[in-house]
Amino acid sequence: HMAEIDSKELVPGDIVALEAGDVVPADLRLIEANSLKIEEAALTGESVPVEKDLSVELATDAGIGDRVNMAFQNSNVTYGRGMGVVVNTGMYTEVGHIAGMLQDADETDTPLKQNLNNLSKVLTYAILVIALVTFVVGVFIQGKNPLGELLTSVALAVAAIPEGLPAIVTIVLSLGTQVLAKRHSIVRKLPAVETLGSTEIIASDKTGTLTMNKMTVEKVFYDAVLHDSADDIELGLEMPLLRSVVLANDTKIDVEGNLMGDPTETAFIQYALDKGYDVKGFLEKYPRVAELPFDSDRKLMSTVHPLPDGRFLVAVKGAPDQLLK
Repeated sequence: HMAEIDSKELVPGDIVALEAGDVVPADLRLIEANSLKIEEAALTGESVPVEKDLSVELATDAGIGDRVNMAFQNSNVTYGRGMGVVVNTGMYTEVGHIAGMLQDADETDTPLKQNLNNLSKVLTYAILVIALVTFVVGVFIQGKNPLGELLTSVALAVAAIPEGLPAIVTIVLSLGTQVLAKRHSIVRKLPAVETLGSTEIIASDKTGTLTMNKMTVEKVFYDAVLHDSADDIELGLEMPLLRSVVLANDTKIDVEGNLMGDPTETAFIQYALDKGYDVKGFLEKYPRVAELPFDSDRKLMSTVHPLPDGRFLVAVKGAPDQLLK
């Protein structure tokens, strides 16, 4: 018996079925994997989906990227299907651990705040010394009224305090955020502007940070000529190359038109959609009646589709070295 429930109701020990397009609802120990590939870029930075393997023996202290028999919360299933037992939920998952570390991270003073604190100390000592000297000179050297000199020293000390400094710093940092906003960079905290200006080295993960972890078709080779992706295709979806990569494809299109699946396969479908072709209608015209899913040994994916004349079309895509054999 299989039932669909809210992910927040999952508890350790529950068995979860996964298929292409699903988001893993909790940390799972996989018990079944049929050509299962899961995109874990947000967790490990790995740009390509990870192929899961239940036969691998792992050390108890293996890193997240090496645990190919696990599925982690918030990762996306791009290919195949599988089943797993829930081992951790909520803040006890790997994603939860990261969220906890972010919440408990200690806030350090920015260079600007440190400089302002030092400036405040220097001004405080200087103002106290000047006020004391003014009082001493006025009372003991010039013989003025002590009460009047005390009021003068206090007034001098108050006047020397830069009350407008915090406002000026805030305005300057705000101007910095506006400059960054014009360059499509949003700053949530004002001190980050000054910290960024003091930064000398930035170490950043590429996938999902500097890139969107999406693949696109740039060049298409057919008729012994290398074409740009913007070039028109006379035969449309009936062109053998495009027909094969569209039919031998497990990409799913949701109700909002978003593509779900392996980044390479979604790139092929997006290429066809950008050309204005009716992909859904084409797939209905050539329904899939059989398939050989991609695996690491064969390095090919094959699907079988009936033709109007009674024959069958076998669409194959995969590694060029295997196809050329």
